Amino acid sequence: MLGIAAGLGVSRAVVSAAVVLVLSAACSAGTATDRPGTPTSERAGQAVTVTFTQLPIQVGTNQGLLRLTNTAATDLAVTGVGLDWSGYGGEFVRRKDSVLAPGQTLDFPVRLPRPVCGDGSAEVVGVVEVGEATLRRTVEESGVDLLRRVRMLACQEQLVRESVDIEYAEEWTAEGAGRDASVLGHLRLARRQGDEPIRLTGVKGSVLFELALPGPSTLPRGVRSGEVRLRILPGSRCDEHARSQATAPFAFRLTLRIGRETATVPLPPPRHVQAQANELLDRACK
Repeated sequence: MLGIAAGLGVSRAVVSAAVVLVLSAACSAGTATDRPGTPTSERAGQAVTVTFTQLPIQVGTNQGLLRLTNTAATDLAVTGVGLDWSGYGGEFVRRKDSVLAPGQTLDFPVRLPRPVCGDGSAEVVGVVEVGEATLRRTVEESGVDLLRRVRMLACQEQLVRESVDIEYAEEWTAEGAGRDASVLGHLRLARRQGDEPIRLTGVKGSVLFELALPGPSTLPRGVRSGEVRLRILPGSRCDEHARSQATAPFAFRLTLRIGRETATVPLPPPRHVQAQANELLDRACK
């Protein structure tokens, strides 16, 4: 069964994102703390910048890279990197063991913790451990904005995963010809908890496919399961270049309203629906 729980980790995007944190104990906007009996941060070579980035394949997941650049004149012996933010349950540090030469930049793989959904207005702080010294600095606004977005998407996916299972039906029907061709089928919804209405308010396809909800698209209050019709249509491109070079032809997305909450989540089709969709393009692009 392809449920929403299986599809949530498959979101594809072509744009990578960056979160910039600047850490320096010498700047008044940041702080450096030391554990008792350990070298002071000033002796730790604390001049460093940190950037959180995601590769294209990582966008939409909780994986990324913490990119450190040593801006000091001496080596920087990094033993841990992380963040301190209530949106991810407070401070977390990933243990590392690397030495950065002056001017060197190095990427550290990191997996963000499970988000704590709700109020995320608290300050976001970057954390770099250098031996026993801990460097802390408020994350720059651009970085805060991106982290909040990453967390927001994760919380939306969590809401849907906890509320409803969604899967593509087995039977899909080819209709029409040429540019009027389409494939019609159903999405099956099974409530996991709660009794509020679950409304499918929008669907988005890709450069090769458009999607439509041609009929009623609400699982009424208290109803445990149901079906919603989904139509797949040819997109705006029929040329062979577009078909052969499309990097995410099935990066379908679904927007739902669950009670008072709205969430947009990935909804990649299973192979039997992908095959029907590709046959649709063969008919439409003759």
